[in-house]
Amino acid sequence: MTDRDTLLGYMGGWVTVTHPTDKAVWQGRLIGLADDPSLLLDGYGGARMCLPQSYDVKSAEPPAPPNVPPHRPPGEPRPLAELRDSGLLWLLNRVALHPRGLALAMHYDDAGECTGWSLLSTGDGSPWTFDVITDADGKARAEATLTAVDRQEATP
Repeated sequence: MTDRDTLLGYMGGWVTVTHPTDKAVWQGRLIGLADDPSLLLDGYGGARMCLPQSYDVKSAEPPAPPNVPPHRPPGEPRPLAELRDSGLLWLLNRVALHPRGLALAMHYDDAGECTGWSLLSTGDGSPWTFDVITDADGKARAEATLTAVDRQEATP
């Protein structure tokens, strides 16, 4: 547990919050403390979280902005790995597959090259979910990719 004076020193800054027993981790900007006692985080992508102050809190660097692959001319083939980096893998999973209990997974070799894909299932049809940070990052990447295509098509 992080003491209240330390938490006050982190106020307004980015922190990493770790559950003391199961080691689940959250990251966000510390925006408030309550007498419950709880702490309020403004997570990456605008998600708000309320967590117990009994969790371990440490100062953290803000997350890096999404690194979106450069846009390519329409019709030009793209490497399969860019499906993930562009946010389009997130979009396919989030919109079409995860609600059905399915997930498209990419496979990589030791050199980091994409070697294929597989379709995974929860087995019982329950939906897959992303953690808050992954969800916000995937959305930002997908939006940046789609916006780049929209801009290019609008340019004469």
